Amino acid sequence: MIEAALERIRSRTMAMQKSDELTDVAGLLFAQVSALGIKTWTAGFNVWSEDNNSYVDYITSPQGGFIEPYTVHTEKAEALKDISNARKSGVEFDVQYVEGEKIKQLYCALTNLGEKQFEIMLQDGVRFPSHQYEHFVFGSKVSLMFITYEPVPEAHDIFKRLGKVFEQTYTRFLDLQKAEAQAREAQIETSLERVRSRTMGMQKSHELGDVATVLFKELNQLVENLWTCGFVLCAKDRGEDEWWLSTGDGFIPAFYLPNTGDATHVNIYDAWKKGESYHTEQLEGEALQEHYDWLMNIPVSKKIFDEMIAAGNSLPTWQKLHCAYFSYGYLVMITQVPCPEEQIFKRFAQVFDQTYTRFLDLQKAEAQSREAQIELGLERVRARAMAMQSSNELSDLVDTVFKELTKLDFALNWCIINIIDESSLSNTVWAANPDIEKAPESYYMKFEDYPFHDAMMRGYKERATKYIYVLEGLEKKVYDEYLFKETEFRKVPEEAQAASRAMEKYVVSFSFSNFGGLQTVGDKPLSDINLDILERFGKVFDLTYTRFNDLQKAEAQAREAKIEAALERVRSRTMAMQHSEELAEVATLLFQQVKVLGVPQLHCGFSIFEIDDKEFTWYAGSPDGDILPPSKIPLTEHPVFISFNESRKRGDELFVYEK
Repeated sequence: MIEAALERIRSRTMAMQKSDELTDVAGLLFAQVSALGIKTWTAGFNVWSEDNNSYVDYITSPQGGFIEPYTVHTEKAEALKDISNARKSGVEFDVQYVEGEKIKQLYCALTNLGEKQFEIMLQDGVRFPSHQYEHFVFGSKVSLMFITYEPVPEAHDIFKRLGKVFEQTYTRFLDLQKAEAQAREAQIETSLERVRSRTMGMQKSHELGDVATVLFKELNQLVENLWTCGFVLCAKDRGEDEWWLSTGDGFIPAFYLPNTGDATHVNIYDAWKKGESYHTEQLEGEALQEHYDWLMNIPVSKKIFDEMIAAGNSLPTWQKLHCAYFSYGYLVMITQVPCPEEQIFKRFAQVFDQTYTRFLDLQKAEAQSREAQIELGLERVRARAMAMQSSNELSDLVDTVFKELTKLDFALNWCIINIIDESSLSNTVWAANPDIEKAPESYYMKFEDYPFHDAMMRGYKERATKYIYVLEGLEKKVYDEYLFKETEFRKVPEEAQAASRAMEKYVVSFSFSNFGGLQTVGDKPLSDINLDILERFGKVFDLTYTRFNDLQKAEAQAREAKIEAALERVRSRTMAMQHSEELAEVATLLFQQVKVLGVPQLHCGFSIFEIDDKEFTWYAGSPDGDILPPSKIPLTEHPVFISFNESRKRGDELFVYEK
């Protein structure tokens, strides 16, 4: 019968697949003791420390189940010292008899109660033995313990045989535990490697969110009851921290939370500043409620929790925050049950320190690349401006600005250079549009009574380098009607007009300068970064337009000099006339000089009116330089000459007839 009981225990031992089945084997062992007719008050096994001064007690309740394991320190009671001394002596089997004051001290120590609290427990009906026999079978690392009310010498041999079987059981337990630890380590390393790999695979800094998602996925496989996790970026001179949290559905876009005003966040932030490696905050009851009340008063976190509740989830009633710190912040893991995975979290924090270092490297490289791209765009605009030979090349310049801003990821419907004349309240608009398949054109406009025009003039007078105006709703509809029907923008192709009208709103951004301003139009606000870029392009435009004005002034001066030279040639030839017949030669010279000035002409000459105003003598110049004889032309027959004569009589300086 005894051998059969031992065999059952051996078989169950060999069938163990996991180390946590040890208590099942121990439970079977103690059941077999009862089946053999040995009356015990309780039984258990003890896992000893290396110095044999403490042990973890796995003990059965009188009902047969295992009580939650607890650590026993042998220096706390005389009876416990006796057990420790027996083990240290090297005996394989020992029996201790405990009664009276000694047993009282023993149970005070085992229950971690002072004598007064122990007496109160007894008054409440809790009963402990008045005396007991403790039987210990010592193995290399573990001992079996059987407690009886009476001496059982006939069972000593059985206890010893059971001890040898349980030693085999515990050896197998240690093997399984080691294998599980190795498997666990391999699982942890695999998860860490996945995070490392995703980190090293980052090509752009915005992929940091993907790393957060991988982090949550891997930790969720390693840690039970993980509610959420992520990382928090801190700065010692900043009153708020940047939070990146993950869920099973992906990561929540980054948001900021103050590191003041809430005891939990203050403690976590202070621990980071002190350079601690790990910190936990356990919250429940009133403290947890105060924590979430604080979070619900912050718009960004309230939105997250409102969406979570709307999706059918609820806020925790108990939670523990685990913070594993790294150079730039900390990993945060929130569990809804106690979680003893501090070492795993610390290892992930070390990996994430590498992750964030790589992120900063990428961010720096992207910033350098972006800056180089911006400078290249600005240089192309400068080069195009400096290459201008005439003012009509302003069309090419605005086209260059549009293309360079588009390369910098500006989502634009219009790119505009405004040339503002405050004295005449007018604006020459050079506009580029992606829907217009030709070179940008200029459109002349007056500043009329529209809110947009008033705002634009205010911005110009202030020389605001970052100025934004939004047209939407009825204001946009009214302005569209005005723009495309009453201004030169009516020349814009219908497809481009339709695309602009279809926009929900115009978000207009300006960078004003002395001559006007650079303007973009889109349906979304420019980011602060892009507003800075627009300002930089605006400064280049300011320099550009200075060159444009210089060219225009030089062109005007050259033109004036050319006109004066032509006039002087005609004047000199006129003053050199000796006979009236030489007027025909003057007409030919006049034709040639007007041609030199670039004026397209079919005929050119001058008229001498007769005294009766009924006809005039026409002296016409010749395109090939021949001198043509004068001709008489009546003023009373053809409508052109009738109108011509009437204009002369009115004293007009210029007469234009167009048909």
